[in-house]
Amino acid sequence: MKRNSPTALFLAALCAGAAGCEQEEQKLPFTVAEEAQSEAVVRTISQQGGTVSTPAGVSLQIPPNAVQTSTQVTVQPQSGSDVGAKVDGRVLAGTIFKLMPEGQALGAAARLDMRADPGKFSDAEALALAGVQVVGGVASSLNDASIDLHAGILRTSIDRLGTVAVRVAEDVIRPTASAPPPKGGPIFSLAPPGAAGASALITYRARCGGPASSCTQGPDAMLSVLITPNLQSHFENQMAFLPDSARGELIFNSNNYTMQGAIEAWGYLRARAGNAVGSKFETSRIVTGTETGPPLPVPVDIDEKKASIRFLGKTLRYTADGTSLTLRMPPNTVTFRRTVTLADGTTQTVEDTGVFEAVIRLRRVQ
Repeated sequence: MKRNSPTALFLAALCAGAAGCEQEEQKLPFTVAEEAQSEAVVRTISQQGGTVSTPAGVSLQIPPNAVQTSTQVTVQPQSGSDVGAKVDGRVLAGTIFKLMPEGQALGAAARLDMRADPGKFSDAEALALAGVQVVGGVASSLNDASIDLHAGILRTSIDRLGTVAVRVAEDVIRPTASAPPPKGGPIFSLAPPGAAGASALITYRARCGGPASSCTQGPDAMLSVLITPNLQSHFENQMAFLPDSARGELIFNSNNYTMQGAIEAWGYLRARAGNAVGSKFETSRIVTGTETGPPLPVPVDIDEKKASIRFLGKTLRYTADGTSLTLRMPPNTVTFRRTVTLADGTTQTVEDTGVFEAVIRLRRVQ
């Protein structure tokens, strides 16, 4: 799993050559005769790497040492919009390609450029554009994408071969610059320690993400995203968060005020500047054990008046009722860099720092 540095640098713009992939042996024209778009392209890739592309609208650039022996790679365009698995969102027809041999692992990530025809999605859907890959009937989101809306190119990366496509994601969070409305009051447990009928162990749990479950739909959505107002202003509210996954399980012992478990959410923060859309990985995570070991009970201090929990050296703000617990995770600092054109025609890099926070709602199950 990817991890986020304390200060993340994000460039919300694409390189000028995003629509023209550098290829020694093949061109990548995306507008060709209709009859040419169903033909497969086959190329043998050596340890030195190479590019496989088709005029139908995809280019796969495999770097050196991605394969250890010469491998025959096939790109086969597919018709329709069915990728053979349940996916989050709507797959754009004409963007499905089989990259074979399916399941072939790559020792280094390959760059994948796919055509994203602006005529197949609305301007409002641009921030929700992403890739998807299906291997063995299982879909994986390719949310780490940059998009050139003028050229109609989506760029991402893959570390194995399989069926790929462009989709408009449905599980998209629009960040807000203010805290979401609290649900319930500052009630952490239903009964004090020792009360008749009280359970010493109280468990809160929830999970979402992937094609089977949504993080964002409905009044009890598990995940919300907060950003500072200056970031919203600089990108004119053209921001979104595409969650890969979120999960949480906290077991609270009301007898000795200890807690164990893990809470985490990760995905890609999107920003649009003109015709360019960029993505930056963000994660919020707290775990009471090691990466691989079991969760460990740790002492917690609960301040009911301030509605906060001191947990693993971090103060989490919370709201709760009898059935759910909503936690505001510690903030991440994010630095955005944009290139702007001045009145005299010169360009200047503008840098602005803001804060990203995840708000996670867990349900009481015990």
